[in-house]
Amino acid sequence: MTNEEIAYLAGIVDGEGCIGVFTRGGRADWCRPHLQLTNTDLSLLAWLQERFDFGTVVWRVDRRDTRKPTWCWRVACDQALMVIRLVYPYLVIKRPQADAILRLAAAEHGRVQRGVLTADVRAARVVCFEEIRRLNYRAVHRGKRVA
Repeated sequence: MTNEEIAYLAGIVDGEGCIGVFTRGGRADWCRPHLQLTNTDLSLLAWLQERFDFGTVVWRVDRRDTRKPTWCWRVACDQALMVIRLVYPYLVIKRPQADAILRLAAAEHGRVQRGVLTADVRAARVVCFEEIRRLNYRAVHRGKRVA
């Protein structure tokens, strides 16, 4: 990808994306990074598939009459880390989420065995989970968004 394409992708992540974690069974000590981009134009997601040759595109329907159907490109784990590292220098809005994910990746670097977690790695996962949850929190009170 060219630098211009990477910067363009970072803008899409900032505006249309979600950098987060998914858990297994709601356990904060078992969280893995994910990135998803949602848009009403399938050609954008086709462009992503062409550039990366990985990820999953799913169609989502919002049942409200005022919403168009959307498409969502999802990547997780190492693929999500690769994309986050690629766009990181250009991120503005989602940089705090990217920082949390990259700290988690650094804490997990050098893990000896799959499935064997040290107390430090478990603690780093919990910290990342809580930080991402706080950063991505959206609340609506009487029709107005509250931080």
